[in-house]
Amino acid sequence: MSIEEPTPPEPGRRRLAAALVFSAFVIFMMLWLIGRFERKVPAEGRAAAGRSAAGVPLVKVQRRSVPAIEAAVGTITPVYESEVASKVLGRVIQVNVKAGQTVRQGEALVRLDDADLKARLEQARAGLLAAAAEDEQARRDLARGQRLHEKAAMTDVDWERCQTRARTASAQLERTRQSGTEAEANLSFGVVVAPRAGTVVDKRVDVGDIVRPGTSLVTLYDPSRMQLVGSVRETLAARLRVGQPVEIELVSLGETCAAVVTEIVPEAETASRSFSVKAVGACGRAYKGMFGRLLIPLADEDVLVVPRSSVLRIGQLDLVDVIENGELVRRIVQLGRPAADGKSVQVLSGLREGEEIAERPAGSSKADG
Repeated sequence: MSIEEPTPPEPGRRRLAAALVFSAFVIFMMLWLIGRFERKVPAEGRAAAGRSAAGVPLVKVQRRSVPAIEAAVGTITPVYESEVASKVLGRVIQVNVKAGQTVRQGEALVRLDDADLKARLEQARAGLLAAAAEDEQARRDLARGQRLHEKAAMTDVDWERCQTRARTASAQLERTRQSGTEAEANLSFGVVVAPRAGTVVDKRVDVGDIVRPGTSLVTLYDPSRMQLVGSVRETLAARLRVGQPVEIELVSLGETCAAVVTEIVPEAETASRSFSVKAVGACGRAYKGMFGRLLIPLADEDVLVVPRSSVLRIGQLDLVDVIENGELVRRIVQLGRPAADGKSVQVLSGLREGEEIAERPAGSSKADG
């Protein structure tokens, strides 16, 4: 006795057929889009045609021993940066600087309304005159009292009182004199001057603002003394010493400058396990806040180098013309850091030692850079 499979109902067969047709259509479209139904071009037709090497100056790819470099990212900051603040309460009546301006040491940056300060100085001077007169009178009384006391014409109690008045008048004179000195100093604080030569980063007040003692008015820094503060992993920081020569790479400017390690903060950041290292160098075009790298030399390593002039830059690609079977063939290479002589550059991949390349690639005068 055989058991027959149940026949799917009519609506189920229709849905199954529709799904099969749709799947076949999708597969056909995918094959058509990737070119499975088009005629193929022979592989040899895509090969780049070589160019004659006749008369082209050639150089060999060389291997050199150079120090291995490890980079630590950091930020350019000034060695000397000043927050110039007000020392007195006053209203701003003049602002002489703006961001980016260069100032000299002692140059006036901000002026405050000093009418109150002048009045206090005059009061201090008047008080000084009164205290001086009181002190002079007390001295006369002391001399007179001494004569009377020697002649037994003054009691011991009156003589002691006379001495006390003289000492009190002398102390009052000194206190008034110091008050006058303070009033003169406060009057000088009405003109806020640059503590050192530098460049203004920002001004934080305008004419009419009321400032209090300690209010920051202007921020300036010395652009001739810049440093890079980098985060160096702890195993590498242990190899560094204060005074050790390193290099600073300014990424945005494409420049590298010599520097010296000036400070190693003796505390590691818990999250990154790295130390803050400061290096000062003569980086002329560096600005505060720029991104940079601290290049730390390690043990020597062998690298391939080629002349800078032999590299052609097109877009994001670095290319060289290599001799293959007596012809020049253009090849993509991956470059590393510039060599110490400034005329060569490291090659990370794309070339082998001893290969010959064109000293100046064809078309480099138009596409280079």
